[in-house]
Amino acid sequence: MTTWLTYENIWARNLLFATFLFTFLFTQTKLSPVIPGIPMPKDVEIISMFILTYAVIFTHNYFNIRRFVFQKKYLISICISIGYIVICASISYRINRYLGFPTKYISELLSTLFMLFLGTCIYLCNQWVIQNVVQTKKILLHREAELTFLKQQLSPHFLLNAINNLYGTALVSPEVITDKILELSDLLRYQIESTTKETVCVTDEMDFIENYINYTNYKTNDLQITNCIVGEERAFRLPPLLFLPLIENAIKYAAEIEHPLIDITWRFEPENLTFCIQNSYRSQDSTIKGTKIGLENLKKRLQILNIKHALNIDTQFLNIYKIELKLWKLPINA
Repeated sequence: MTTWLTYENIWARNLLFATFLFTFLFTQTKLSPVIPGIPMPKDVEIISMFILTYAVIFTHNYFNIRRFVFQKKYLISICISIGYIVICASISYRINRYLGFPTKYISELLSTLFMLFLGTCIYLCNQWVIQNVVQTKKILLHREAELTFLKQQLSPHFLLNAINNLYGTALVSPEVITDKILELSDLLRYQIESTTKETVCVTDEMDFIENYINYTNYKTNDLQITNCIVGEERAFRLPPLLFLPLIENAIKYAAEIEHPLIDITWRFEPENLTFCIQNSYRSQDSTIKGTKIGLENLKKRLQILNIKHALNIDTQFLNIYKIELKLWKLPINA
């Protein structure tokens, strides 16, 4: 039943359109004033004429426009249309004369021409809409599949880093490993729950980032982290784990420096949010080989979700890597 009722189904669309059109014409005929000397059509005659008219339009569109116009065989289509109009006008003229309705052949010819012209225009417009609906569905399905893939990539990447951290901790400080496993469990729980949602509140993301930084900060006591909020904090809605790749990269590259530092700034505006993170890094002789997968995934997610954004990377200061992500027109919790 669901498949039959889809908008792409030509038979369902035609049935609905025919029902609406017949109801309109039938009501109009019944409400029309009686003209002396001209008999009122019977219900059976109205139904018969409607079915005949609709059959003429449908067959013309289905067997002529669809097969020849869409195949760019315009000359053949014009010849068929002319012959079709002449034949249909002749049949309509004879039927009306038989039923006692005064008519002229030229009137029937013009009526048939107008009827087919209107029916063809409606059919072409309908096909244009159908093509756009189908194409839009394909694009949405492709983007949904790609977005799901990007979300799924976050979990293995995050878990790999977490396991490496636990392994290092187990070798150096085995007494704290149980506490770190509990902290990791909370982080993974939020990650699993958030990735099932389209958007989360920015305050939840801020809490997650703070917990993640605390989880990784035990590796060194030298890491200096500042977290600053500028402007009035607002409950913006945004995609889950959007800033995680930036945080992971900052912690990873800052760890190479003897006195590492990370500076995070959240700048809130009425409809915009700017996330700025800068970290120390070794500009030369770095032992880390960056893949830039996290940054590329972030760009793809923003593009797929059609979020207006600006991502700027600044490395003009020596051994300082700065990324600023500005997001516009974010929705707010009701």
